[in-house]
Amino acid sequence: METKYVAPKNRKALLEYANGNFFLDEQISYVCLEKAVCLPYQSGKGEGGVVDIHGKFQMNTTLNASFGDGSYSFEENEVKNENKDAIFIGTLYSVFGHVITDDLKKLWFLHSELGKKLLEEGADVVFITWHNQKLKPYVQHILSLAGVNLEAAKCIDVPTKYKHIYVPEDSLLYWGGKLCYTNEYRKTIEKIEQKIPWDNKPIVDKIYLSRTALHDWRDYGEKKVEKAFKEQRYMVVHPEQLTFEQQVSLYRRTKEIASTEGSLSHMFLFCRPQTKVVILKKANYINEYQMMINAFSKVDAIYIDANHSIECKNPWDGPFYLSLTRYLKHYLNVRKLDFFFLRLDFYIYILRFIKSRLL
Repeated sequence: METKYVAPKNRKALLEYANGNFFLDEQISYVCLEKAVCLPYQSGKGEGGVVDIHGKFQMNTTLNASFGDGSYSFEENEVKNENKDAIFIGTLYSVFGHVITDDLKKLWFLHSELGKKLLEEGADVVFITWHNQKLKPYVQHILSLAGVNLEAAKCIDVPTKYKHIYVPEDSLLYWGGKLCYTNEYRKTIEKIEQKIPWDNKPIVDKIYLSRTALHDWRDYGEKKVEKAFKEQRYMVVHPEQLTFEQQVSLYRRTKEIASTEGSLSHMFLFCRPQTKVVILKKANYINEYQMMINAFSKVDAIYIDANHSIECKNPWDGPFYLSLTRYLKHYLNVRKLDFFFLRLDFYIYILRFIKSRLL
């Protein structure tokens, strides 16, 4: 990992987090809960998840470990009773970066001997969605590549009790203060990769993955950054205009990929080992998912401070302001000045930042 294009205080934090192993060589398991209840998200009450017969919440049934107890009180007459078993596959979220990480982390159990036996015996596959949001089509598509038919699964929208609910452990989990992956997660990614054949298209030298066509309210300043990469002969790619399979195919045969840190860079999961990846930091925090992904795929990562985003309590929420910082100009070997503070979009960004904190 190269950090010479990162400010000293950020560099120290990155290097400290990157130190050590991101692979957890431990066999994960599951719990079987008799007469357990699966709770959907309820606004003003809780995130949802699974509670056992005694009302104890299962902490690995929210979106990820950053959420605490997702349970809430409910009346017995609100509960739908199913006289069968179920396998809980998680809180699914229609944000691309979470689909290829959090949405996959319990799927390993469906392909285990016990999981296959339960399915043969008629067990339901159940899940809840983040804040009851409807899943986008690409979620179903990616999970189908992982061997899961979501159309045959049940999205829980009312408290539902089963004879037994099997809750698999996460194949992405925190260990020793960092997000680690297990062999079960690797097998899930391999299952997806096996569904996407390698093609014989020409090797691509270097690409820049752009978010400019998304017109996301959180993104400002990227057009200048994109232009700078284009002038350095990077091919500009808008990933949302490609199918998932086309993205994987392209990244497999590209020598160098530059991207802002987030959902776009999480696709480095599917890069060949030693692919050169340039990660533009949109804000000054450690994206734990990305650090794990870099280790998982064995890419050669270069981190660059490329933002003038305002420091805040939850910097990952945005909005973000990208810029041709001195670190980025050093990497691209360009000499142009970037008077970002004179541009209208910078002041629009500031107003958006203030508005987002007041809501």
